[in-house]
Amino acid sequence: MADADDTARYHVEIDAPASVKGAVERSLDLVRWQSYAGLTPELLELLIADAKAQARDAAAAQGLLHARRERRARQHHHAADGAHTRRAR
Repeated sequence: MADADDTARYHVEIDAPASVKGAVERSLDLVRWQSYAGLTPELLELLIADAKAQARDAAAAQGLLHARRERRARQHHHAADGAHTRRAR
């Protein structure tokens, strides 16, 4: 089990058109794991790496065939609770 200091905490925000946002959110492993208390930074990196393809596939399934291939990520550390926010577009 990971130490409290080694546990990755984050919150996912989906920035997508309303017509595909729900499908993308339901398709991302990154969303499903965000409340897992024992998440390690290594697993978080794997989830982030998989999220791009999962989001693209979900958007394509909803008819948005040319899902944006660009991804920008920003990571913020919130000192109050130790959580990180990583934003990908």
